[in-house]
Amino acid sequence: MKINRAIQDMPQHPQVTKLLSGTFINYFHCQKIIEILKETEKDSKNFLGWYGSQRMKDWQEVIKLYERENIYLAEAGHLLTRNIQYEIPYMRKMITDSNKKQTVSMYNVCIVYDGV
Repeated sequence: MKINRAIQDMPQHPQVTKLLSGTFINYFHCQKIIEILKETEKDSKNFLGWYGSQRMKDWQEVIKLYERENIYLAEAGHLLTRNIQYEIPYMRKMITDSNKKQTVSMYNVCIVYDGV
C-alpha cells in the first residue's frame, strides 16, 4: 500500500523508470530509488539535513517498514536462495552450451583450414 502511494509521485528519471518497470519491487529497489532521490531532491533539504520532499519521506517510510521487523533480511534470503537454486545452475548450463558451440566452431574452422 505504501509502495503504491510512493510510486504515484516519482520524478522522470531513466533509472527510476527502469526500476519501477518490473512487476516486483523489493527492498534493494527501494534503496536504489532513495539514492536516486538524494540526487533529484537535494534542493529540498532543510538546514538540519532532513528532506522536505514528500517523495523522499514516502520512500524512507517504506524502508523503515522493511527494516522494522527485519523483513528485508527474509527477502534477501529468499533472493539468495532463488539465485542458488535457479539462476546459478542456469548460468552454468549457458556457459557449458557456449563452450560446446565454441568448440564446434573451432572444429569447423580446423576442418575448413585442413581442406584448403
